Amino acid sequence: MEKTKLGISVGLFAAIIYFIGATNNILIVAIMAGYILICESDEWLKKMSIKALILTVFFAVFVILINYLTSFLSAFGGTINNIAGYGVMFNIINFLFYTLPSLIRTIISVIQIILFIMFGFKAYKKQDIKIKIIDDMLDKNFNDKQE
Repeated sequence: MEKTKLGISVGLFAAIIYFIGATNNILIVAIMAGYILICESDEWLKKMSIKALILTVFFAVFVILINYLTSFLSAFGGTINNIAGYGVMFNIINFLFYTLPSLIRTIISVIQIILFIMFGFKAYKKQDIKIKIIDDMLDKNFNDKQE
């Protein structure tokens, strides 16, 4: 079993990064990925840490975009509510502009937590986590041969 310079197994370290990614804490994931890139020599661990960072940033950006959309729709929905008054139209607008985006954010958060926990357990067993787009990028940039 390969060990890191900190004395823990490579799989455990990768799992920790994914478990922290489940909390959407980009800063901690970035610090850990940076440490791995600078200090550790295991190629698999480096790829897993970058993959965890990319996925964490992806989910964070997705939630930020939904928050901006919600803010825009809230202003628009408030204006329509003022014009249309209360009643059935109010309920429809309330659902579309407030409840639905909140529901989407919750679903995305649940998906993120489930994915990162699954990836964490796979990383602990030192199994590869296949995400084609990210794998292609990593394979291209982590080529052992210098050209």
